[in-house]
Amino acid sequence: MGVRWGLLAEESFREAMVGAVERYFGGRVRRWIYYEGGFVFSRLSVIEVDLLVTDRERIPMEIKSGVSRADIYELWRVSQLYE
Repeated sequence: MGVRWGLLAEESFREAMVGAVERYFGGRVRRWIYYEGGFVFSRLSVIEVDLLVTDRERIPMEIKSGVSRADIYELWRVSQLYE
């Protein structure tokens, strides 16, 4: 979506989805940034993921306009790292 409609449209989409997730699940979406030593990508990396934060849970999620199998695997590995 960012390539076709531009980065501003991508950011607008993301903000709208954050609002929808927060209203539906009753929490807050926060960005988690972590410098890790190779667990997710087998090399030093900066991990950035969205977290849905509620009173009881922290749920890693990725808010984006499209998803691939690689994205799902990456989120699974990031979730393991976060645990």
